[in-house]
Amino acid sequence: MVCSAIFLLTVLPAVAQQLPSTPLNQGLIIGGQAAGYPIGEGGAPKVPFGTAWVRYINGMVLLMGAFLMIRVIYGGWLWLSARGNEQQVEKAKSMILHSVIAIGIIIGGRMIAELVITVASQVSLGDVAS
Repeated sequence: MVCSAIFLLTVLPAVAQQLPSTPLNQGLIIGGQAAGYPIGEGGAPKVPFGTAWVRYINGMVLLMGAFLMIRVIYGGWLWLSARGNEQQVEKAKSMILHSVIAIGIIIGGRMIAELVITVASQVSLGDVAS
């Protein structure tokens, strides 16, 4: 899984940049412009790498946070509708606790990822080679 992610994030963009301008590439450029994304000459994005990844991470955190808040609300509903059923109360408490812990982990992971991306996007290749 990790190897696949590394391959998709490193090798495929390099290969895609070497491809000649084809109808597929032109279609992607037109589609990106129609969707409102700033596209430069040759289809290269105008948004810097770090900014694009931070936007992506923020979007994923938003989706996961919404899902986990729905779980918290559902756990609360289970607890309120338990009517003395201790097994259902324990299930509800567990669901709420696990959702809150997951939200904390997601927020911590977002902070670490954003820090790494921000630092990595500020380092130039000349600094790495020296």
